[in-house]
Amino acid sequence: MDQVIVAYWSQTGNTAAMAEAIGQGIEKGGKKAVVTDISSVSMDDLKAASAFALGCPAMGAEVLEEGEMEPFVMEVEGFASGKNIGLFGSYGWGDGQGMKP
Repeated sequence: MDQVIVAYWSQTGNTAAMAEAIGQGIEKGGKKAVVTDISSVSMDDLKAASAFALGCPAMGAEVLEEGEMEPFVMEVEGFASGKNIGLFGSYGWGDGQGMKP
């Protein structure tokens, strides 16, 4: 069975709840979901995965949380090419500028 990692950073629990809901949808779709905080996810597992999802609330003007999530995303960018990656977030994404490539 295919596995999809759903990694997130959450300040108040809203993004964690979204990650759990996404994980449930993945499971209903017939794949195994591994829902985990970014501090617990293995970069080797993400590198090996063909698909994964990343989530974070917007901080201020559609900015990633800078202490943990931004460095995490910067590391993922080094091996993200060719992977199927879902992005999700909460609070103030406005027109989605933060989600545009």
